[in-house]
This record gives sequence, structure tokens and C-alpha cells, in this order.
Amino acid sequence: MSSYHTYHQISKSPAYSYKLVQLPPDILEYMRSSPNNDLLIKAPTHTNNELVMCTQDSTWKLRQMNHSNTVLVLNNMNVNKLNHQLKHVVPCDKNKAINNKLLGLTNCSFEYELLKSQGYIEISNLPSYNGSPLNVPSNQMVSVTKLINDSPISLNQFYNEWYSNRGCEINGQAVLLLAQFTTEVLQTLIPILISNQISYTEDSFNIELNQIVSLMQNQNDTYNKEIVLTMLHKFGFQNPDSPTSFKLNNLEISKWFGIQNLLSSASATSIQPKQLLINWKSSFPPFYNIPIDLKDLRGYYCRPLKDQIQYLDPSVLTDKDISARAKDLFKVVKEWDYDEFLPFIQHLIPSGKKTDSVILKFARKKRVGKNKFMVTPR
Repeated sequence: MSSYHTYHQISKSPAYSYKLVQLPPDILEYMRSSPNNDLLIKAPTHTNNELVMCTQDSTWKLRQMNHSNTVLVLNNMNVNKLNHQLKHVVPCDKNKAINNKLLGLTNCSFEYELLKSQGYIEISNLPSYNGSPLNVPSNQMVSVTKLINDSPISLNQFYNEWYSNRGCEINGQAVLLLAQFTTEVLQTLIPILISNQISYTEDSFNIELNQIVSLMQNQNDTYNKEIVLTMLHKFGFQNPDSPTSFKLNNLEISKWFGIQNLLSSASATSIQPKQLLINWKSSFPPFYNIPIDLKDLRGYYCRPLKDQIQYLDPSVLTDKDISARAKDLFKVVKEWDYDEFLPFIQHLIPSGKKTDSVILKFARKKRVGKNKFMVTPR
């Protein structure tokens, strides 16, 4: 059994302080397997009490855990990567060297634990883009690079979220493409693919970025490379082996047109599902023939009447916890089809928890047919 001599640091540098963070196994493995990759601690610019730790593709939120014990932070002088010196130490027995020495740096009354997080991008203050020139003063411009640095989210998660929100950079300014403008670009992109015999149902990555940019700009010089790139990420799949090659995600495109039709024809009043399907199909670009299914729009509509549906924007619902969100849903409609209710709350169900066990805490589930269930409030 080894014994150690412990010493207290006489003076501390005012340039830094020490905090303890409990590292989960996946971060430890990341540090071992990717020693040259970044491990960042980031904070959003709009709040002072939020910290996250980020690898290349994952985000953890730091949560302070206070405790009554005293935890000492000690520097092992046998390793001594901090290069501290103990020149003043004189052993009691001058003929016997002290081999195991620990230097006390500080004591901590709390530690940070790491909780897995999706992270987020603060996009509420970004301008929308409709194809017209931007009018943003140079001293107020926010580039995508600055947005990455200021957002509590890992790099890979950032880009997934960014393109999902139709994020783009126009002349150095981070913007969000307006929904109407996005539809206009799709109405140009898909016919260009068809007219150039680039199959939209091909399973291979047959769409080359530079070729499509050139073809798009021949139609409208507003459609620059950044806009086309955002559209291909939003409505396509990127080749993992070739970042400039894509293939279309027809389900995402179909869903986009369906949601836009819901929004335009059934936001203030309800509509019959059959009529929505007709409107939806007719809104596709010419010769673009893909299947549609009302199930693909679940999570964006409710049923004020049994044979009517109406657009319901999920972003206006409480997202704090599942109970509060369910209350919002039951204020809109008192009785929900189980399969249409679930998409509104699925992302709030904790990992590893059974869906029904969570739902039954705040709602009743009743059978109304062989394979059909309804959900009502308790």
C-alpha cells in the first residue's frame, strides 16, 4: 500500500480556478480514441447560467450538484502535468527522499454532472430570406461560423438542426429561408432534375451539387450555391463518402407540400381529408409522381370533428414537459386518435420508458375498435 505526503499550495494564480466535472464513459472513450479532436465547453450568448460540453457530434448540459462533503483537488507530483514546484519542502529525515507527493490546489463544495442534450440554435433573431437583397448593417451581421460558436450544440448536431430549419448563409449573414421561397425553389429544382433525366427515385447518389447549382442559376441567378446546398440537405440525403453528392428524400418533399397545404387551407377552418389529399397532390411540380399518405402529416393536425382535420402548429404548444403539452393538446381537442396524439409527445418521452406507462399518468386510453384506440384527459 502506497503512502502519500499532502501539501497545501501557498499561493494561487488569479488567472484560473478549478472545477470538477464528472465525465460519463462515452466522453472518456472519445478522449481516448480521438485525442486530437475538440472537447469544448460552450455557452449561449443570450443567457448567463447555461453551459454545455460538446464533442464533434454530441452535447451534454452541465448541471451543478452541491454537496456537504469537502472535495479536495490534488495534483499528483509524480505526474505533475501542471508543472508545479515544491522546492520549499524539506523532509523530516534528510536522508530519506519523499517519493509520493500530492499538492492541494483547491477544495470544492459542488461538482458538475453531464446530462445528454440535443442542444439548440438561437434562431429567433435571424432574418428571413425570400430572394430579395438583405438589408442588415455590417456591425449587426451574424455569420454561420459565429452562430456555431455561440450555440450550445455540437458541430454535427448544429448542421442537422440548421438545415432542418432551412438555415443558409447569404453574403456572410445567417438567414432562414422563408417557407414560400422554399416552395418556389423546390418548384424549380424538381423539374430541372426531371428535364435533365436525373431520376428523383434513384437510390444512388445521382445529384451532383455543382451541376445542379449551374442548372438552377440558369433559371434564376438568385439560387446560388448556398441556397441549393440548404435545399439538398433539407430535402435530400448526402453521400457520406462524397459530400457534394446527394439523392432526394421524396418523403420529406411530400411532407413539406402536405404541411404547406394544411397551413394554407386548414389553419383557420377545417377541411375534409379527401379534399386535402387532392390539394396536396395537385401542388406537386409537373411530372413529379410520388405517393402521399395522411399518416405522413401526423403531428401537424387535429380533428375538431370526426371527418374534418385542421392544421395545428406544434411549435405553439408547451414543450417544457409531457404533462403540460398534453394539457395543451386536450384544450384543442378533448378526444384524440392515439396514433395522431403520439407524434405530438413522442420526443418528450424519456428514453427507456414505455410509451403507454407515461401516457397513462395524465390520460386515459380506451379501445374503440379492433386496432383503434382513443386518448382522453383524466
